[in-house]
Amino acid sequence: MFDTTDPRANLPSTATTSLPEGVDLIQSFEMGALAPDLHDSPGPRRWSVRGATFVVTYSAAEAAEEEQWADVGDESILVVADPEAHLVVTTPAETITIREPSVVILPPGDHSVTAHSASTYVRVVPDHGQDGVPTPRNKDFYATVRPEIDRLPAPQPELSSGRAAVHPLSALVPEPGRFGRIFRSHSLMVNLLEPEDGPRDPDKLSPHLHETFEQCSVTLHGDYTHHLRVPWTPKMSQWRPDEHLVCTSPSITIIPPGMIHTTGGIGDGHHLMMDVFAPPRADFLAMDGWVVNAADY
Repeated sequence: MFDTTDPRANLPSTATTSLPEGVDLIQSFEMGALAPDLHDSPGPRRWSVRGATFVVTYSAAEAAEEEQWADVGDESILVVADPEAHLVVTTPAETITIREPSVVILPPGDHSVTAHSASTYVRVVPDHGQDGVPTPRNKDFYATVRPEIDRLPAPQPELSSGRAAVHPLSALVPEPGRFGRIFRSHSLMVNLLEPEDGPRDPDKLSPHLHETFEQCSVTLHGDYTHHLRVPWTPKMSQWRPDEHLVCTSPSITIIPPGMIHTTGGIGDGHHLMMDVFAPPRADFLAMDGWVVNAADY
């Protein structure tokens, strides 16, 4: 997957938008180094991190632990990458069992998830400013509206079937020319990258930037380095030294618009990472065959 045909390598290397001043641009959180945001006995341990338009929650549950999710008025996405996970998810219309790595598009409404074995999973929720969105540890970072970031489309819960769409990852075979494993909801997009063993080739990185949206990178297995560069805009006050941020999984990193970035697994062993975007990326939607569930929208 990581080669010179990676489409990210051809994106612009300089920014025209102004980066925020006077703030720490990089937000990165390693779950193993942080106390959970919430641990309701006997509920799972949870860590929630937000971007401008979404919240990502990483949950680690023991057997018989249950989590309740309030209605957010829009679809959300559940990513189960843990091969040992055994989860039962209840939606307003049905109860589904997940026993293999899967991506699940959840309909609007109240939900619950119960672990039948020790399990980890990630939930991504759009933030339209409504009730029900998990409270993230970095909520103060977005106390001021960030006008450079694209807004979400208005929720359309009436268009939902009311049923979950379950996509087992075992059904997806890597295809030449397809980048990762991309899924979308009405307001969200996740790309669960193909797993890699061993480090990424340092001669085949893909530095790029996004002008109008954040990238949230969630590392699930293995150690990674996020390579981060602030372009030299005309305002010298914005220039920053390069950063090479080492993260141990699981971790969540928010990369702002206008920052050049690329990421590589380091060290031996298994590497797995997913990216989150909100709203769905127009360039990925335009690529034939890239978005696995495009026909649903």
